[in-house]
Amino acid sequence: METGPVAVTSPSTLPTLPSLSVKLQERNYTFWKSQILPALSSHGLDVFVTGEKVCPPMFLIVTSEETGEKNVAKCSTAYEIWSILELHFQSVFKARTLHLRNLLQTTKKDSCSISEYVLKMKEIGDELNASGVSMSDEELLLYILDGLGPEYDVVVANLTSNSSVITIQEA
Repeated sequence: METGPVAVTSPSTLPTLPSLSVKLQERNYTFWKSQILPALSSHGLDVFVTGEKVCPPMFLIVTSEETGEKNVAKCSTAYEIWSILELHFQSVFKARTLHLRNLLQTTKKDSCSISEYVLKMKEIGDELNASGVSMSDEELLLYILDGLGPEYDVVVANLTSNSSVITIQEA
């Protein structure tokens, strides 16, 4: 299949084909063809009618990330395809954001060193920030302190009761 430059048009700038004065019937094919082929050629559509190019599919297969099931979406325009893709990626984005927030809330220091744990939490926070979800350093610090465990309760109590602003240094 050939690939080349693709013209992007909005619905208001789509080319319009001339209306035909004669409808296709069994006895007027030659006359009808003499009207329709030049109109199609002027818009570069004749190659789809003659079979020189394969028509783009009218169906878009969308696979659910959660269930793995495939859904067929019937599309007749590029706008419809982009709308479906946008909805799909919005749901993936929301799921990813929820997953990262859940990781921030549930990740514990456990057997990691402090520096490994803080780095892991900072990476999760950076991923959230990179995806457009704004989170302050203080908010990230609260998540980090929450996951330290009971052996750090005294340190956490001192840090959270201190009135000075605490910021996380870049690793």
